[in-house]
Amino acid sequence: MLGFTDIFRGALDVRAGEINQAIETAAIHALAFFYTEAVPAEVLKMYAIDHLEFGEDYFVPKALDPRLCAWESSAVAEAAISSGVARKIINLTA
Repeated sequence: MLGFTDIFRGALDVRAGEINQAIETAAIHALAFFYTEAVPAEVLKMYAIDHLEFGEDYFVPKALDPRLCAWESSAVAEAAISSGVARKIINLTA
């Protein structure tokens, strides 16, 4: 379930004909990058916590963290375009 909606968001944005190995790898790398970044204050505030970092108590992303959808869906869309399964090319830098 982790990343499911974000993977499909990216795939649907470019109308990918399939979910291939490049897309799966891009989603995994985006999630790995997600955990290297500090959790924004806005997310900590939403969950009424002072500190959060990847580890035993935080290995599943918080559902309300807006970074996850943006990063993972963009990575998936980019992978679909570069691997040739996208039926629609979108500007990912806009």
